[in-house]
Amino acid sequence: MQVSVVIINYKVLHFLEQCLDSVMQATQGVDAEIIVVDNASNDGCKVAITHKFPGVICIENDVNIGFGRANNQGIAIAKGKYILILNPDTLIPENAIVACFDFMKSNPDAACVGVKMIDGQGEFLPESKRSLPTPWVSFCKIVGLSTLFPHSKWLAQYHLGYLDNNKTHQVDVLSGAFMFADATVLKSIEGFDEAYFMYGEDVDLSYRFTLVGKKNYYFPEVTVLHYKGESTKRDSVLYVKMFYEAMSIFADKHFSKGSSSLYYSTIQAAIKIRSSLAVLRRIFATLVPFFIDALLIFVGLYFIVDYWGSHIKYLQTGYPALVYQFNLPFYISTWLICIYLSGGYDKNHNSLKLIRGVLLGAAFIAIGYAFLDNSLRFSRAIIVLGTLFAIVQGLVWRWLFPKVVSNQVIVSEAETFRWTAFVPDSMMPYCHAIYNKIKQHAYYIPINEGNESTNTFLDAFQINEIVYHSSVISYQKIIENIALVGNQVQHKIITPSSVFLIGSNSKYSNGDAYLLQKKYALASVYHQRNKRIGDVIIGLLVVIFFIFGGFLKSTIRHLFANVWQVVAGKKTWIGYSTSAIELPKLKKSVLKNSCNYNNITKSSELELFDMLYACDYSIFIDIECIQKYSCK
Repeated sequence: MQVSVVIINYKVLHFLEQCLDSVMQATQGVDAEIIVVDNASNDGCKVAITHKFPGVICIENDVNIGFGRANNQGIAIAKGKYILILNPDTLIPENAIVACFDFMKSNPDAACVGVKMIDGQGEFLPESKRSLPTPWVSFCKIVGLSTLFPHSKWLAQYHLGYLDNNKTHQVDVLSGAFMFADATVLKSIEGFDEAYFMYGEDVDLSYRFTLVGKKNYYFPEVTVLHYKGESTKRDSVLYVKMFYEAMSIFADKHFSKGSSSLYYSTIQAAIKIRSSLAVLRRIFATLVPFFIDALLIFVGLYFIVDYWGSHIKYLQTGYPALVYQFNLPFYISTWLICIYLSGGYDKNHNSLKLIRGVLLGAAFIAIGYAFLDNSLRFSRAIIVLGTLFAIVQGLVWRWLFPKVVSNQVIVSEAETFRWTAFVPDSMMPYCHAIYNKIKQHAYYIPINEGNESTNTFLDAFQINEIVYHSSVISYQKIIENIALVGNQVQHKIITPSSVFLIGSNSKYSNGDAYLLQKKYALASVYHQRNKRIGDVIIGLLVVIFFIFGGFLKSTIRHLFANVWQVVAGKKTWIGYSTSAIELPKLKKSVLKNSCNYNNITKSSELELFDMLYACDYSIFIDIECIQKYSCK
């Protein structure tokens, strides 16, 4: 066997499905095997893989045993001459495996080859090539010198910023996200060191390759999309701690005693500094909504009090300073506490929670107002107006802030349709459903392999998102487009084997996965009742068409033959096209929902349409199916 691909999954089934689809494309014509080791994800990994990728070998662990140890499980049973260690959150082009295979054969001194990696927005990931983390190299990275002088041969050694990203180089360290290794060498050094639970294993393995006289190569002729680069978890205290502790293990194992002690001290200092910064950043991010509400409500109340005192109460000197020193802080703090208790500051907050919190706060303020000393009781109207202002300001800035940050404010009617999907015509209904799910506008332009460059469309239309469908556009073309266009737009990818829309809106965040099957409309009594009513209405229409000449058409005769069973509730007009996945139960159907789509025969795509039918059911879908069938 030529190549074995080993992938470790831990609760990222949405990424894994797309990764496997790309690997399947890349292994066509290659004598290869694919091994997935699941680290107790409990996400239905084995069932999904068995159903969608029956040729893939799947090992299930009862507990999460770590990245290195799980890889060793796959390596132990791998039969290939070469072994590709691959992250599940990657997409590889069709030429990846063949190109790496040919490179290794042409370079017998190579133990391992890595590739050029980009993130979901097309930016180069510097961890594609790295230097050995010696005390000096690590010091420059920790204090930020490598960031300040990214192309310095002396100060930017960690990510080898002085080496051309587009040329092949011999390097010290390759990324564990993609390591194409000589199986004989890999097994001779007993694979990954299992002392590392996560992070650092690839550094250790790369270094041990060199200790046996072999070389590691950075090979940019292949570009791989990796959704989660090193930058994705910088705010995680656990990540900082685990990453630098892994480096401590490496130092203890490979450096001299003196160097190891110096390195360890530096690492410990780095853990404390970076962890503290991460905590402070997270605290700051948590408190920002409180500060915004407090500031805006204070400003609003300040002007309300000033106007009410001067123009309504006609107070010559306005309200006393005590109003600003006691009443306003009391009102604001009460509102903030009640908004918090109502869930208005939760990650998944909504307008109702904010309004509920403000009204609850107003009730407490009114109760407290009644018990205040007369010297502190100024006007109930201020409380009422303040309540209205607190609601309005909260709704406005919560709606406006994310749009301003992401630069997606709609400023005119002409800019309403800003989201653009590049899809084949046959997938139009599918993509419409996706965009209904994520509640955005969609403007569609079909594109195939032979179409003009994506940039041509970017210049001609107001595009800020591209959706690629891998059944029409090759993974290599997708990756090339993402690298070419970069962060001018957001990129999302659909594959026939997955029910997820995958992308990454920022290099500082994990990839996004939009799951389409969160809630089935057909699972509700309301939609089941509507479908039953729709069946009866369609039945009556079929009878009418049959009477007034429809009996001349075979399709109408077929529908008429089933009218009585449908009206009696024994059948339904439209049902699912497959039975491979679990969906809300329906009666036996006269027609399949695939009537709406032309030339769709792949079971994976039919499953997607079944899922969308169950998610977004409407009587109009059934009517459209009947209409298309009857017009044949």
